Amino acid sequence: MAQPIIGIVAAIASPVLWGFAPIYFKYLVDYPLMQVMAQRALWAGSLFVLVVFLVRGWGRVQRLLKQKREMQILMFCAILVGLNWSAYLYAVFTERIAQSALGYFIYPLLVIAMGVVVLKERFGRRTQIALMLAFVGVVIKASVLGDIPWLALFIGITFAVYAIIRKQMQGTDALTGMVIEMFLLAPIALIYISYLVSHGEPFFFDGGMVAALFAISSGFVTATPLLLFHIGNRYLPLTLTGFLFYINPSMQLASAVWLYGEPLSMTSILAFGFIWAALIVQFVRLPLRKS
Repeated sequence: MAQPIIGIVAAIASPVLWGFAPIYFKYLVDYPLMQVMAQRALWAGSLFVLVVFLVRGWGRVQRLLKQKREMQILMFCAILVGLNWSAYLYAVFTERIAQSALGYFIYPLLVIAMGVVVLKERFGRRTQIALMLAFVGVVIKASVLGDIPWLALFIGITFAVYAIIRKQMQGTDALTGMVIEMFLLAPIALIYISYLVSHGEPFFFDGGMVAALFAISSGFVTATPLLLFHIGNRYLPLTLTGFLFYINPSMQLASAVWLYGEPLSMTSILAFGFIWAALIVQFVRLPLRKS
């Protein structure tokens, strides 16, 4: 019973923290997108190294580094998460938070479908009804944007593929897998930052103590919800974590409208209603089934 409870707590905390992330990253819009990306990777990697040191997990990291197939998979995962982060930040920096929210509305549908096809997960009639409601809501939300929402699709697809691959790596715990991914991303970030410094380009720490704190804290903002996400996925079926993930885009959409003045039409309200109706149908009775 303990593992499902841990999974549920992690699967709820993760999208809640991600839901607040656009508010944080809005304070960094004056800095170049690639520099913010580099800071995220560098400081998230540093944080994971510290955590592994504190929990004495270097043995697991060293063993994983010697497994060629797992390292190849994690390298692909690092590329996926890097692309997803870049697209997400691009949406925030270019006033497209609604597109980002749509991407993460699409993600649960994709990952639940992948869970059924790839992992052979099963769900009952209640989940089928919830899925249909969520699908209608996503279609309505996408129609508001007019053109094909390529950015939203890219965000949803990259994160869904990333999640399903990591879900299948049951022999790799969440923390160790994340450390390896950050090990692979951090050197690229460090090279880029070193280039900026050597060429006298504007840099975070040139902006004073506040800018430096924002840069360093980006590691915590990045690493914490992602680690919780993997813990939730490890202990729960994707049909459950997928629906819980709707907390994230719901909060993003709310912040886009209420804090940043992005338009919210009646069509968007209708789509929002279908999504939350799906959540109500799904969680009238919370299933605590192991994956």
